[in-house]
Amino acid sequence: MLTTALSGTLRENLGTTAAKAYREAGQVPAVIYRPAGALHFTLHVNDVNKLLASRETYLYQITVGNETLTTIFRSAQFHPVHDYVLDLEFALVEDTRPITVDLPLKLVGTSPGMTIGGKLIQKLRKVRVKGLVSKLPQEVVADISHLNLGKSMKIREMKPEGYSIVMSGDIPLATIEIPRSLRQEYAKENPGPAKK
Repeated sequence: MLTTALSGTLRENLGTTAAKAYREAGQVPAVIYRPAGALHFTLHVNDVNKLLASRETYLYQITVGNETLTTIFRSAQFHPVHDYVLDLEFALVEDTRPITVDLPLKLVGTSPGMTIGGKLIQKLRKVRVKGLVSKLPQEVVADISHLNLGKSMKIREMKPEGYSIVMSGDIPLATIEIPRSLRQEYAKENPGPAKK
């Protein structure tokens, strides 16, 4: 997985009033949950905006004081009216404990259905996986080179190595849609069951 570094400042005061003061100073309250107890700190709003705008999934090496922790971003809470970030949550990542995270899905290959005019429809942008951080890839790759017209690739067809996908096997990853110009011809070549 990709890793990026962030620098935080330890929060001296907790509570609603203190959190508001931090936000007014351009800092966003954040917390890292870990077995030793929650670590409360702030991040600069510019770093937070970059984090939220990224489509990639990162491990975050967060340095607070003289402590550096490897974390995964969990969630952000936004103001219900003005839509600015109220706070962030991270979880500690340890080499010996599996984590569950959403990774980007990348489709590779050219399907037979596409070569005759079918349209590729990607159903998912991210796939939820579980595994040790050392075994997790940067992205989940799905080979669609076997897909024909009107066919879908589903989660159950994936064969991940070193980690598992924690989503229903029936969920489609991608479909080769039959364009209107080919539907009549496709129906003739692939008749459905005869009606009684």
